[in-house]
Amino acid sequence: MKTNKKYITIITAHLNDIEGLLKTWKSIKSQTFNSWHWIIVDSFTDNLKKYLPDEILKSNCINIYQINSSIYEAMNFGILKVKTDYFHFLNCNSIYSSTKVLEELQKVVNSENSYKKIHSFQLEIIFNSGKFTQKPSKLFYPFNSGHESTIFPTMDKNKLTINTQIGVVADFLFMSKYQAKYDLKCHQMKFVKYPKGGYSDNPLLINEKLKGYFYLLLYLSKNLKFFPLIFCIKRILSQFRDKFMMRSN
Repeated sequence: MKTNKKYITIITAHLNDIEGLLKTWKSIKSQTFNSWHWIIVDSFTDNLKKYLPDEILKSNCINIYQINSSIYEAMNFGILKVKTDYFHFLNCNSIYSSTKVLEELQKVVNSENSYKKIHSFQLEIIFNSGKFTQKPSKLFYPFNSGHESTIFPTMDKNKLTINTQIGVVADFLFMSKYQAKYDLKCHQMKFVKYPKGGYSDNPLLINEKLKGYFYLLLYLSKNLKFFPLIFCIKRILSQFRDKFMMRSN
């Protein structure tokens, strides 16, 4: 694993979004740096491969797996298949912020002498009316970052997986636990564009989010993470507000 040149795996969990998957693929193949590995883990699609072009199916850099399970279990499956030094998640329909993102990322990870750091970058959230950029900082991590804009070392990949029992907040807990094991380095470089309106933005998942945030609150309390703790409480209060507004309507 410890070589002079470090490599990156991209993990995409797919659920009924062929168009979004092909959009993500277009972004990956447009990168000026091409020594990447892409793992696609599909959930419940009937024969995904028949919808994909030959350039994906015949590529030696791409592995496609199909499991009949949840999106988070698909992400865990991808983690356990990683054989490179680092990995990150790129959701269906998400794209890199520029064609040079992976090239710049490669410079960052190759400049280090160890595998002891998580690297977090800017995440651009795209709305119908505009966009918002999340800028990572150590104080508020993981709430001011995202699993798509964070690069994880793979040394403990068999020990650190996503808790599928807490649903849509599971990525925050995963990132917090990773930060407990590794140093965090924040970079103010735009990394991924994420279109608002995905699975985690479903307003019907309020109860699932509340359960997840309370679980995360307990973890942050035990680990004395003050600022993320405050942010988590704010998220819980906003979910209660949204729940009340839904009932009122």
